[in-house]
Amino acid sequence: MPDVMAIVIGVLEIVGGLCIIFGYLTRVFSVLFICEMIVAILSTKISMFLGTSPLPLPPVPPQIGFWAVLHEVRSDFAQIMTSIFLLIVGPGPLSVDAKKTKRIDCYTKINISLRGEL
Repeated sequence: MPDVMAIVIGVLEIVGGLCIIFGYLTRVFSVLFICEMIVAILSTKISMFLGTSPLPLPPVPPQIGFWAVLHEVRSDFAQIMTSIFLLIVGPGPLSVDAKKTKRIDCYTKINISLRGEL
């Protein structure tokens, strides 16, 4: 289903990228991007490793085998490591998630102080 998945991945990249920029649901979209990059690596680099890749490569880097995969996986690796970093660290202090959490914390503190539990 490449015609359907191309649209789904395109929407995920645009919506997820904007959400990560603004810090909204950062960890959720990080997990989705990690899954996307794993699928991308497995679907494109295995055929390159075996020498059956339909994509022509320039003659300078290795075209098949282990070294070709290492040469081509560098941007995928950077993207997956960035997503893992965002998954671990989460959104920053200026993000929508942080603002939403602070609002919830303020309401929680007000409710606790009204009940006399402080």
